Amino acid sequence: MNMLIIASLIVLGITSSVLQWKKQTRFVDVVHVLLFAVTTLLLSTSNDEGNTTSLFLLLSLVAINFIAAQWSVLQKKFVRIVIPLISLGAYFFFLSGQTVVFLEEEYTLVNKFLVMGTVLAVIASEIGVMKMAVLRKLFDGLSEEGIQKSILLLLLALAVFFGSFAAGTMGVYVIAAAFLMTSFYRKEEDNGLLTSLFPIVLFPLLLSLTSLTEVNLASADVLEGLLIGAFGVFFLVQLWMKSKANALILGAGYFLFFGISFGILFLGTVYDQMGGMDAFIGVLIGAAIVNFVMGKEYMGLSVFPVLMAGGMLISPTMVNTELQEFEEMNSSGQTTSSDGEGENQPTAISLDDAVGNYKLNPANSVVRFFLGKKGETKGAFTEVKGTINLAENMENSSLNIEMAMDHFTTFNKFRDESLRGDDYFSADKFPTMNYKATGFKSLGDNIYEVQGDFTMLGVTQKISVTLYRFEDDKLKLSGKGKIDRREFGMSPSATEGNVVTFSFEVELVE
Repeated sequence: MNMLIIASLIVLGITSSVLQWKKQTRFVDVVHVLLFAVTTLLLSTSNDEGNTTSLFLLLSLVAINFIAAQWSVLQKKFVRIVIPLISLGAYFFFLSGQTVVFLEEEYTLVNKFLVMGTVLAVIASEIGVMKMAVLRKLFDGLSEEGIQKSILLLLLALAVFFGSFAAGTMGVYVIAAAFLMTSFYRKEEDNGLLTSLFPIVLFPLLLSLTSLTEVNLASADVLEGLLIGAFGVFFLVQLWMKSKANALILGAGYFLFFGISFGILFLGTVYDQMGGMDAFIGVLIGAAIVNFVMGKEYMGLSVFPVLMAGGMLISPTMVNTELQEFEEMNSSGQTTSSDGEGENQPTAISLDDAVGNYKLNPANSVVRFFLGKKGETKGAFTEVKGTINLAENMENSSLNIEMAMDHFTTFNKFRDESLRGDDYFSADKFPTMNYKATGFKSLGDNIYEVQGDFTMLGVTQKISVTLYRFEDDKLKLSGKGKIDRREFGMSPSATEGNVVTFSFEVELVE
């Protein structure tokens, strides 16, 4: 199903470019219906199986309005909103009291905010017509088209807000359908507004293909994506606006924009702060914003379907299988969240019967670390050496742990090579890190706090670690702690983060 959808998106994009070249504007509505149908299929693949009725019902209503709009009598001002309003009224009546599940989020579709948003999307153009005479006096010299488009953009923004507030992605999808239904009856050039809604509807779906849950617009790579997306659409509009557009130059323009966009997506596999899915979504949003203002006819239709198809094709290749396999093999002692904080900690077992001197089994001992506000950068020391002495009086216990840079990884060979260099860990000069501590302080419930000396880059600082035993049949310890890398001579970084959170699981053998 997904490959069929991806192929359909690519065909839609190419077809739109051809129609734009031939100036066949009469097919714009047809392509919009097809794009809405493909969007519906995409959403249905991520919807709970029992909740696809709401999607296909809305698609049916869009098709009905497309057919009804062919009668000229229904295209008159104010009359043209009647059928869309009746259609949406029937839609809400049919779904009254029902909920939908999309990407594990549950929504009630029939609520006052979504109803307000859909009504606003339908009547936005008529409000623009009514206010035009007043605004023409206030803004002398502004074209009639400019006045109406400005009002339409403002009202559509409010409608999208209501839809998203009421039902998230599903709400925006309903708003897009309402605006699409109404657009069939109008002849104004507001297709850029309509087409730009589709990437907004679908970007949560792209997020779901990765481990990301949100996009931070303040991130450097996302800002980069926003500006590149804005550049791409602006640049392509300029090429199309030439009186004698050259097919070769247009093709090169599209190739350049798509190449840069997909390159940003792929950069996330090399270094996640240079690109990735969040930066690619930035491209989509930047392109959508410019298309809102400048897009006409098939402009957005020739861009967004191809971008979406490429994002869906490339995203599976971005899965870090090495990291996934490592986490699956090393998840027994403590489940950790994305920022390294422990969750679902197993019951701690007493160490009273474990008195003695032990060595760490390197093959079954690991330290994981997380860097960034949400643990964006993950890594590990896949083997750890050392000794632990568990005394009858735990306050007299001691440990000596060594972590070698030979076993250091962030599951990205390009980044690892950089981190081992002189700008970061200087692995040739400082091949190991060391943690020594004496005295286990009981925190209750068989959990202990250890204060010790951690040495990295030739600098030693006091750090605190909590630990506990988590297996009966084997002597295994787990725990966590954190360090501030600036205290060890590393340069501060607002983008990468400075506090490293770590967790560990070690197996003791005699």
